[in-house]
Amino acid sequence: MPTLWSWMAMNLSKNVFKVFFIEQGTDRTFGLAMLHRHFDLEPGGMLVDYEGTSVPWNESHVSEMNPLEPAIWAISSDGDIKPTGFCFSAGNGLTMGE
Repeated sequence: MPTLWSWMAMNLSKNVFKVFFIEQGTDRTFGLAMLHRHFDLEPGGMLVDYEGTSVPWNESHVSEMNPLEPAIWAISSDGDIKPTGFCFSAGNGLTMGE
């Protein structure tokens, strides 16, 4: 049996956000990511999706590799839009509009 919090989150995502995205015609453009915590990150660390798994990386992991692509964005307390999650792909990436 789900907890009250998990039931509320499921209900909110299915009956509010899903309906909103469909009604606005943006269900194939935008997605909903529920804020949650995987683990603590070291200073300078970042959360990176690598082959479908979220892993902690630090700056030394990326110094000689293809650049990370911002994948998840959030509005910070000062109102700026900043990346909070990244994606690594060993292949050639696509640019917007491709």
